[in-house]
Amino acid sequence: AATNPAGALYTVGADKTKICDTCAKTCVESLCPQTTTPEDYWQRDGQRMEKACTLSLRKKMLELTYDCKSAGGGAASVAAKTYEAIKGCPTTDPQPTGGYSMNFKRLKNYTLSDKGALEEAIKEWWSPLEKIGLGTNLEFTDGSPLTSFANMAYEETSKFACSVKNCPNIGKTLVMCQYNPPITGGDNIYEPGKVCSGCRNLGKQCSDPQGLCV
Repeated sequence: AATNPAGALYTVGADKTKICDTCAKTCVESLCPQTTTPEDYWQRDGQRMEKACTLSLRKKMLELTYDCKSAGGGAASVAAKTYEAIKGCPTTDPQPTGGYSMNFKRLKNYTLSDKGALEEAIKEWWSPLEKIGLGTNLEFTDGSPLTSFANMAYEETSKFACSVKNCPNIGKTLVMCQYNPPITGGDNIYEPGKVCSGCRNLGKQCSDPQGLCV
């Protein structure tokens, strides 16, 4: 039974064919994964960052989907390739899958949970924005100190995959995330404007209150 002294562990469904109705886009092995994504961080800390960095609102912010499809002509999914890149606890930084940008972080704590590691890594990837600011020129340049932020905030990014690996042998936790499509030099990170005002041109609707084009 799905019970414990504190109460039910989960709600039993009557129809197995509807097991993933609440997370059709992200369902993996009949489970609905819930974790921190770049869009979560943007929405949660957007007000604080705007005060610190005069961060403009975005006309279109795509809903991110977890990328479980194959890439690069191979059978393995991007999610699987992301995990494969760090599962052996490499001492050199991994390379992104072709057609993807990558953020990678070595955290100095090998006991972090997956969720805790992702939250800490994403916070650090966003931190250059708070220190440097974005200004009015939103054009991305290769090698920019804002690269980790731009990889997540790029307005065309619609898919991502992340993996976490605890590595007691090196005393660290590795976090790797990949994003598609990747931002390149000369691209604007995003177009400022009224939230969701660019959704219609994409044939999408605005989700309320998240402010995403879905």
